Order: sequence, then structure tokens, then C-alpha cells
Amino acid sequence: MSRIKTLSHKGCSILFVDYSNIGPADLDDIINEVRPLIDVAAPKSVLMLSDFTNVTYDKEATAKMKEFAQLNTPFIRASAILGITGLKKVIYTGVVRATGRNIHLCKTLDEAKDWLASQ
Repeated sequence: MSRIKTLSHKGCSILFVDYSNIGPADLDDIINEVRPLIDVAAPKSVLMLSDFTNVTYDKEATAKMKEFAQLNTPFIRASAILGITGLKKVIYTGVVRATGRNIHLCKTLDEAKDWLASQ
């Protein structure tokens, strides 16, 4: 089952990437599936919502996520993420610094969709 969906909310198309409940070994499959979808988008056109609820990670997975975020930055208009708590906030801060993007932390799916639709 694909972890990537396009959501429609308030007239906007949102690319939803579900990383929830995965470990480092699953990360490459998701990145390899979503990357081609982003790479063909117009610059600064993608509204992206990622769910990191209950994700486990290691140093290598963190580096892959940072690299993925840097590579897709030219295509992203706005990003929102769910599930960033505890030590994951340190990784989040590193990704924001590396990409220079405004990645909005949200507590609920509805909050994230509303925020993205307003961008």
C-alpha cells in the first residue's frame, strides 16, 4: 500500500507522505516513491504534508531525510509535518537550518491541511 497520496483541501492539492510507524530500513522505499513526483513539479508549487508519528531513526536515516529535504526544496511552496516530538525536534531543527525552509509543525492532520491551504 502506498504511503503517498494527494489530498484535496479547500481547493488545494496537498502531497501527503506518510512516514508514520516506520524504521530506518523503510525510508529509502518511501523517498524513492515520492522523489519522482516532486522532481517534475513546477518550482515552488508543491504543498507537502509529512507524518512522522512514531518514526524510529538512526544517524544514516537522519542524513537521508536532510538530503531529501535539500533536494526537493526548489519545488516546495510550503511544508507541514505531524508527529515531531521529543528528540525528533532536534532533527527537525537541523533540516530547517539546512534547507532554509519554513516547515510548519502541526498537532493534527486538519491543522496541517488548513495551514497548507492558507499558503
